[in-house]
Amino acid sequence: MPATPDQVLARLQGGALASLVTLVVDDLLTRPVDSLLDPEFVADQVIAALETAGSGERPEAWLREQIDSLRSRVPDGTLGQRAPAEVVDPLRDALGRPIVWDRELVGALLDHDAMRSVFREVVTKAVTSYGKKLAHLSQNNAVTQAAGRLGLGQRGGGLSRLKTLGEGLAKGISAELEHQAEDRVKDFVDQAMGRVMIQVADHLCDPAYADQYGRYRVHIVDTLLHTELRTLADELEKIDPDSLVATGAGIARSLSRREGFRDEVADAARKAMTEAGGRSLRDFLAETGIDEARWRADIEVQVVARGADLLETDAFREWLEALLG
Repeated sequence: MPATPDQVLARLQGGALASLVTLVVDDLLTRPVDSLLDPEFVADQVIAALETAGSGERPEAWLREQIDSLRSRVPDGTLGQRAPAEVVDPLRDALGRPIVWDRELVGALLDHDAMRSVFREVVTKAVTSYGKKLAHLSQNNAVTQAAGRLGLGQRGGGLSRLKTLGEGLAKGISAELEHQAEDRVKDFVDQAMGRVMIQVADHLCDPAYADQYGRYRVHIVDTLLHTELRTLADELEKIDPDSLVATGAGIARSLSRREGFRDEVADAARKAMTEAGGRSLRDFLAETGIDEARWRADIEVQVVARGADLLETDAFREWLEALLG
């Protein structure tokens, strides 16, 4: 006599569900990875996701709603108060390592008008400021010595007026010389900027300073960790998240409509499957050192718990009754 829906449900709740989940996990672990997914299916799903993301105003509006929700829920305190030490400490250790970067790559990254403008302005102001200080010292000494030799330091009379006139003339000449000096400094800095950029790149890639730059990277992390979350959120606002949403949607549309993109995705998935070389998920777990028993136990507990909830629903009972007819 065929089992009734109640009997089948009781057996599932009595342990059959757990054994079924174990059977499924066993099959998943032993099946070759290259047989789990079809490259053509992967490509279709990627294209469908991109088309959805860039299909119209609704996806963009939904993303903006999520961003607005995050904006309104910025918590108090700093990032460091919420970041666990298990994450922060390894990050600081990794960034603090003395790394010597590739000189050619660093030179190419620095070779831009924005960087040249920064260094040009800093060097020009430093040289000009130092030149002005030297000019003022020289001017004051010259006027004082000349006044002493001519006796112009006496109060009153024509000599005093002549001294005042001489100081004014000296200041005018000094201002003109400073103006000319500034122009010469700018020309000098422009000519030297190429050498400055080379020296900066050399310094960044010098092994002697690798440890110092490592400490600087750690300083950046520590500064961010001790900054109020509200301040960080305000800084992120400056990149205009709404425009990023529109840009992302535009990129999604362009990719989904680009001729040959689907084939590229399929080829990439096929290559990944081929490189798996017929290995199973169990093989990958062993290679990476993951404890299979613990991994599968966690998975099975979660799936059985969700399945048990499903068994209690009216929808499942209706499906079971229809199945047993």
